[in-house]
Amino acid sequence: MIDANLGTNTVLSIGYDYQKSKPSASTWGGWSYLDSAGNRISWPRSFNTAPNWTHWTATNNRVFITLDHFLDNGWEFKVNSSYSETKADEKLASFSDSPDASTGNVTYTSAKYLSSRRVYSADAYAKGPFELFGREHELVIGTSASRQRNHSYGTDRKKFTVENIYSFNGDVAEPDWGPYNDEGTESIYQRSLYATSRLNLTDQAKLILGGRFTDWRTTGSDSTTQSKVTPYAGIVYDINDYYSLYTSYSGIFSPQTYRNQDGSYLKPLDGKNYEAGVKASTLDDKFTSSFTIFRTEQSNIAVADGSNYVNNSSDQAYVASNKAISKGFEIETNGTLMPGWDVSLGFTRYVMDTADNSSINTQLPRTTVKAFTSFKPVIFNNRLSVGGGLRWQNRTYTDISYNDEDVRINQGSYSLVDLYARYDISDALTAQVNIANLFDKQYYSVLGFYDQGAYGTGRSIFASLTYKF
Repeated sequence: MIDANLGTNTVLSIGYDYQKSKPSASTWGGWSYLDSAGNRISWPRSFNTAPNWTHWTATNNRVFITLDHFLDNGWEFKVNSSYSETKADEKLASFSDSPDASTGNVTYTSAKYLSSRRVYSADAYAKGPFELFGREHELVIGTSASRQRNHSYGTDRKKFTVENIYSFNGDVAEPDWGPYNDEGTESIYQRSLYATSRLNLTDQAKLILGGRFTDWRTTGSDSTTQSKVTPYAGIVYDINDYYSLYTSYSGIFSPQTYRNQDGSYLKPLDGKNYEAGVKASTLDDKFTSSFTIFRTEQSNIAVADGSNYVNNSSDQAYVASNKAISKGFEIETNGTLMPGWDVSLGFTRYVMDTADNSSINTQLPRTTVKAFTSFKPVIFNNRLSVGGGLRWQNRTYTDISYNDEDVRINQGSYSLVDLYARYDISDALTAQVNIANLFDKQYYSVLGFYDQGAYGTGRSIFASLTYKF
């Protein structure tokens, strides 16, 4: 990345990044919860369903340019643009049914894919102060556009049998793939215009008004066009130096890249969101806290469509839910207990139901608690920083289809603890060690996706050296 001052008030930034990942024995989905007789299977966390010949290689290139210009009157003009290209080479296999209760034999489905995705995007906006009725206010106005083009090739799916999956070590013959089929090109276009004003009505009251016009369309096997104006309004009132009240309303219109079994994109998320709350701070701002209540009404929320795929691809198929209502509250506090010792605490609780009071996306936790702390001992001249965090979530569940009946799979509440230590060896060189899932908690990271399950990462340690120049 290169930053260049084109003048006293203009900065040009140009960057490029490249990443290639080459995992082998790559999983595709997870494992079955039940065998053919309906018995629950207790898989070891070390078990990998993937044959040794599978892989999921991905290469990403991205170029980005930013031009930032500042005027003496406080106004800023900024243009961001980027182009990224991702190519993937996939050879995958996964369970297609439950293991036989007597023999442990299980049928696999496999396929090969070559895919590419190109994304062009640009955003330009201006923001700055203006005078009105003797007070200074702020205005932001901008536009953005993007185009995403996806193209893929895939072989016909092949089935084979793994004998006694409980002793499987990845050693199984690779199928005869046959030729690739051109699965076509899909394009997604999006354009928007937006504006936001922050108005200082009085010394205590601030009004925020804004809106966005979004135009979205897709071409290819599925051609869809959607456009909508989404407004935003909010007000903040400072009761005194310590407390302020706020409330807001915003429209929701968010295009989605989820597709149904036929390959058609789901309609954009559509709805509205209401919030209200109170914020508090100490006079020196060493501690800030907030309490928020919210209600969100949305249509077309993507819900995984059981074990169905998109056409003949490796992508999970989704269906759009009817109108769903989420409501709940959130509490947060951040601050400094003493010099060098910072803490952050958060608690969130919500419910999500459809109009007929049916819960959706039940694999997502409704209650979460987060706590984080960091400390810099003075004896190390503030060069050492240690800390950690805890994340807790409540019980979740999913209903999977088995023999044309729904079977409920539960995951109990659990917490994960992470730690870190960082030491500034010099002003340029820093060493850091992170430990994730300190107590090696076993939990599901996939619950019901493709009607299958998978475990989250166990205890892991990551060490790094960073040099800045």
